[in-house]
Amino acid sequence: AQPAEQTQDPPPPPAFSAKEQEFYDWLKTLGGNKPGIMLMYFDALKHQFNSDLEQLKGSVISDKLEKDGSMADTIEPNLWVSCGITKPLHKMMLAKAIRRLAGK
Repeated sequence: AQPAEQTQDPPPPPAFSAKEQEFYDWLKTLGGNKPGIMLMYFDALKHQFNSDLEQLKGSVISDKLEKDGSMADTIEPNLWVSCGITKPLHKMMLAKAIRRLAGK
């Protein structure tokens, strides 16, 4: 039997700034039982928010979840579109993480 193929996170580019490294490290922690899965959005999020977690916090548009609403609805809808995030589970994980980051 062949050993199971192990997936590894893509290595960060060598020229990461401190801000980019912090953003990368934060994103890498997301994904529940698949840590690092959210790194697929790193380039888009980095470009959209200049690797600035403070700017990312500003994408929270609602303090509370509406009845029958989605966690993703509490985040500026343009984030999902501009970063190409279409999977509902990924939106939920990222929305929860952004809200946690913003203290919501």
